[in-house]
Amino acid sequence: MVRWIWLAGWLAIAGWSCGIGGAESALPDAASPASGSRPPNISVRDLNGASHHLLSDEHRVVLLHFWATWCPHCRAEIPKLTEIYRRWGASDVTVLAISVDDDLSHLSRFVHANQLPYPVIAQSESPERIADQFHVWGIPTTLLIDRNGLIVARFEGESDLVDTVAKLLKTSHASGSLVSEVEP
Repeated sequence: MVRWIWLAGWLAIAGWSCGIGGAESALPDAASPASGSRPPNISVRDLNGASHHLLSDEHRVVLLHFWATWCPHCRAEIPKLTEIYRRWGASDVTVLAISVDDDLSHLSRFVHANQLPYPVIAQSESPERIADQFHVWGIPTTLLIDRNGLIVARFEGESDLVDTVAKLLKTSHASGSLVSEVEP
């Protein structure tokens, strides 16, 4: 018991309770979706009841963001996600925010109070734990999926999402082909 309390305290001090960092990180194990691979095909409904099918958004960049209302680092990412959605959401980028919150009513109130413009999916309402399918161990975690449906970047913690998405869009528009790597 003391060992678990010590570990929980150490993780909280280290910042892993909600996943801080900033650099693109290595995936935790070989079974995780890796750069250059196709992500699992998820089909979910957002808080407004709209259906989203991850792999049906080919020819658009997909930003898949795992977060929670109680995570300060996740809340710091909201303005970036909002900017991406407002700049490119109508034409080039699909933003999907997967909340790992357990309390659906709290999540709904938070989304409404903060006027989040992008789709928010409650993992608690999904038949499968979406975070497990993507091997998400800390939040925020963000995956970028290119126009060809391949994962090109994974970020754990706060990151420079706006510039990274802009670079990906610029590169994919210029080349018209697969972008194999996006530098954060």
